[in-house]
Amino acid sequence: MMATPPDTPLTPEARISGRPTRITDGDTLRFGAHRLRLSGIDAPEMSTPHGEPARRHLAALVATRGPIACQDQGGRTHGRIVARCRTADGADLETLMVEAGWATDFTRHSHGRHLPAQLRAMLDGKGMWAR
Repeated sequence: MMATPPDTPLTPEARISGRPTRITDGDTLRFGAHRLRLSGIDAPEMSTPHGEPARRHLAALVATRGPIACQDQGGRTHGRIVARCRTADGADLETLMVEAGWATDFTRHSHGRHLPAQLRAMLDGKGMWAR
């Protein structure tokens, strides 16, 4: 994990890697004092029926395919660092969440990068798209 004090803003070049200390929801990870929001996707809120399953799926991905490496994208939202994250085998964590049906493409920020995966998940009835 990075040795940056929690009050120091990360730059777009900053990286955080390792195993998260907490999975907050389906699109938010915590590395110590740093909260990271996965870039380009939107997972169900914890207050919805799909919130906890989405969180559990992200936790399982990190547990089985970690450690992960995250790159700060420069954005901030609700006190979180917007980051793109990859698993130890190089897979895009955001895409994995969308492919499993536990997140949707956040087109305004992803520019449609995850739309094909979202369509496949919807057609296959995966995750929150289950029939």
